[in-house]
Amino acid sequence: MRPYLPALILRALIIVFFLGILTPLAAIANDLGQHHRSLKNTKSKLRLGGLIEVSAIDDDNESSGDSSSIDLATIELALEADINNYTKARLHLLWEENNTEPAEVDEATITFTLTHKVELTAGKTYLPFGVFHSHFITDPQTHALGEIREHALLLKYRATYFLFSAAIYDGEIDEHSDSNEINYVASIIVTPREWLEFGLSYNSDLADSDIEFTHAHRLDSSLEETVSGTGAFINLMHKQWGLNLEYLGANKGFNAADLDTDGDGKGDRPRAFNIELAYAATELISIAARLEGNKDFFDRPKRQYGACVTLALFKNVSASLEYLHGEYDAGAERNIISTQLAIKF
Repeated sequence: MRPYLPALILRALIIVFFLGILTPLAAIANDLGQHHRSLKNTKSKLRLGGLIEVSAIDDDNESSGDSSSIDLATIELALEADINNYTKARLHLLWEENNTEPAEVDEATITFTLTHKVELTAGKTYLPFGVFHSHFITDPQTHALGEIREHALLLKYRATYFLFSAAIYDGEIDEHSDSNEINYVASIIVTPREWLEFGLSYNSDLADSDIEFTHAHRLDSSLEETVSGTGAFINLMHKQWGLNLEYLGANKGFNAADLDTDGDGKGDRPRAFNIELAYAATELISIAARLEGNKDFFDRPKRQYGACVTLALFKNVSASLEYLHGEYDAGAERNIISTQLAIKF
């Protein structure tokens, strides 16, 4: 099968990138040896942070049925430690209503600073596929389709105007023909001006996303064929205004045996987009509008739009009110109103 061209390019970039850190690693090893005594006396710096979210939702949904709830929606605790000048650790615990029972280790990583521009992270972490900027309570459909968290090796290179990231990981779902497949993710984010940011990302196996949407996940089996995914985004900022545009999706259709939600005998090719326009009316009030949609992502509304207002009650304390109207492929509609009280520390 002819390799997908962006995959070949990104593979070459990843190889060059990883080879390029060998020299900095050797230099750091030598430096560590010279400063071993001073490092033994260095005290770790600890930082503790967290998030608590309480939400109320009323969903008038013709597709999945009406529902309403008041929930303690999210609890997060994050601990970061600067072990020494070259090493830091991060532990992130997460509890989400109807998603994590009990609380789980969301992230646990060790990061080495190889040079002032290069970092290497090892552990369980979110991979750089998609950016998912949002001003809403409800995550965009791009987030649902593309977010991926794995045990991985992640390398980052920062320069004046761009950030390049590359990661390798062993995903949960493989092809029948390759049960030891190693997957990879790569991204580049460019910030040429303060008001402009854009980027591209690539995932060698979209089925590894956290939503677990293929038949292979439900049957605990393997894929007939892996399908890669691509993401792209642009963020524009001007004074109190901000515009976020993002696309993320499969580069081709899945084999019908792996994903055929509508049962037409043809493999689905899930894709999603999200457009948000935000306005900071005052230092305390922000307003945002959203238009999002998808193709072949059938459990989500095909088109959805709405607005969200967020009020900063105090420092690190906010309240939000959101309304979304969605339209499904089969003609069903939904109207959902959400409120949220969030505290960060």
